[in-house]
Amino acid sequence: MSSCSSCSSASGCASKGNPGGAGCMESAMARQDQIIADRLAHIRHKIFVMSGKGGVGKSSVTVNTAAALAHRGFKVGILDVDMHGPSVPNLLGLKATIEMNERNELIPAMYNENLAVISMDSFL
Repeated sequence: MSSCSSCSSASGCASKGNPGGAGCMESAMARQDQIIADRLAHIRHKIFVMSGKGGVGKSSVTVNTAAALAHRGFKVGILDVDMHGPSVPNLLGLKATIEMNERNELIPAMYNENLAVISMDSFL
């Protein structure tokens, strides 16, 4: 647990004095950042497909690269964060749904045994 004494927002924090700083936004964000860092540490290779312009084929490149790697036996996940037109689920023929496990973690949609997808399309 974190302590209010180590928090830079402790002087103006409404949760000051609660055991372990429970409810402190800064410590909650720090915990979340640590969880993300721990998860990403288990992923050996990360490929980002990005561009400053729309309509250049980012989703097509992403899906084709992921499908080719999955076909070769690699475990692949796509995180489609395009908020202005997430098309990865459509390109793969997946239904945009949100499922969560008992720990409130998102469960990716499975394209096949090696390719999983989480898309902003599920949230929009």
